[in-house]
Amino acid sequence: MNQVLDRNLDDMCSSLSRLKGLAQDLGGEIDTQNDLLGRLNAKTDKADFNIMRQNKEMGRILKK
Repeated sequence: MNQVLDRNLDDMCSSLSRLKGLAQDLGGEIDTQNDLLGRLNAKTDKADFNIMRQNKEMGRILKK
């Protein structure tokens, strides 16, 4: 009976170790994606600012 329990515990330990590795890899991927999203957000903010500025300038030009 103890051997069966030990085998089951060993199997659980192996599965949990694999799950831990997968969770760590997923965490790393999420960190990478967050960095990419941060850079993308900065670039879209800059583009939005430029578009707003150009729209104001176009409005000013068209009113003349």
